[in-house]
Amino acid sequence: MESVKTQENRDKLFEWLTSDVLPAGDKDTRLVFIGTPLHEDSLLRRLEKQFEVGNPRNVFRRYPILDENGKPLWPGKFPNEADIQAEREKCLNERAWLREYMLKIVSPDDQRVQREWIQYYKDFPTGPDARFRQITLGIDPARSQSATADYTAMVGARVYGAGTERTIYILPNPVNAKLTTEQILNKVEMLTLAYGAGGKTLRVYVEDVNFQGILAELLVGKGIRAKLFPLKGRSKDDRLEAIVRLIEVGKILFPEKGAEKLIEQILGFGSEKHDDLVDAFTMTVLQSLEDTKRYPQIFVL
Repeated sequence: MESVKTQENRDKLFEWLTSDVLPAGDKDTRLVFIGTPLHEDSLLRRLEKQFEVGNPRNVFRRYPILDENGKPLWPGKFPNEADIQAEREKCLNERAWLREYMLKIVSPDDQRVQREWIQYYKDFPTGPDARFRQITLGIDPARSQSATADYTAMVGARVYGAGTERTIYILPNPVNAKLTTEQILNKVEMLTLAYGAGGKTLRVYVEDVNFQGILAELLVGKGIRAKLFPLKGRSKDDRLEAIVRLIEVGKILFPEKGAEKLIEQILGFGSEKHDDLVDAFTMTVLQSLEDTKRYPQIFVL
């Protein structure tokens, strides 16, 4: 379990496989990987995703104790439902049963956001009833350019509806990189164009810590509506906890592609080394909620 607990560990294992193991074989060497998928970004899941779009000679097979119709895949050992139930009772641990026998990826007990809560969208709402409100961009700038420092993160969202109908659509391809101040300014300008956001629809918020106040002023100087996001004494845990319910009930939706790294940081919050995207994400959501309460009549297309 430790090998998949953090992004760093998962990357190291994949690097070891691709740098040390795979080159060691002869031209006729056949490799067989056997194991249990422990994480959506685990070594087995990475191989499965690559096999789906790569060389057709690569094959991935999954053999849980029961198939999708509830039929035993090892009838010689488990010929009927009673045998399956006896094995399940012997296991004594439902989470272990799901993981080791059913080959399902099970979230840790202390995980704040469960993977099954994540819901996706294909397109944005359209038509007169869509009630588009605004685009929000949350920025968590890195405080250092050192190799061990955090990354600058930017997460954008489109907000639709009001009250209980309000839904926040996280925009694809959030920024998570080492950026200088000048690069941050340029990136925000590029995102403004990419989002198709005019001055009345885009609201940019910068975390209110240390030099970030200057960054907000620089953005304003470029004609971008930017303000500081006040932390109000709220910790990272507090900010995520405040919006967990919205994720669970589908009031925060994620793009089908382009937000994988953000989702992994959300699911791994508390164990992953970096959580910059989570900071920008919670900032974007909380400020979107605040803005749509403060300006209830804004509907700009």
